[in-house]
Amino acid sequence: VASEYFKDTTLLLMGVICLAASIEKWNLHKRIALRMVMIAGAKPGMLVLGFMCCTVFLSMWLSNTSTTAMVMPIAEAVLQQLICTGIADSLDDSVTVDTQDEES
Repeated sequence: VASEYFKDTTLLLMGVICLAASIEKWNLHKRIALRMVMIAGAKPGMLVLGFMCCTVFLSMWLSNTSTTAMVMPIAEAVLQQLICTGIADSLDDSVTVDTQDEES
């Protein structure tokens, strides 16, 4: 029975999932995402270029499945940061408008 369930592809996917889980546990994906945003900037085109470079760098040593499993938490960390920043910017704008209305 074990020979049917432990094929090469199944073990590869299990290893990739364990690797991605360990990356998330030690917050390596947040460090990579922060470094990528610091180098590339926050423009959409530069973010795509940053993700492409990060994926190419990881894909040199890992399989495509492993690379995809590692880049997904990085993309999620970048998107969460952009969403939090967007919410903070909209709150700052509303506070500025309220203060200007009170002064006038």
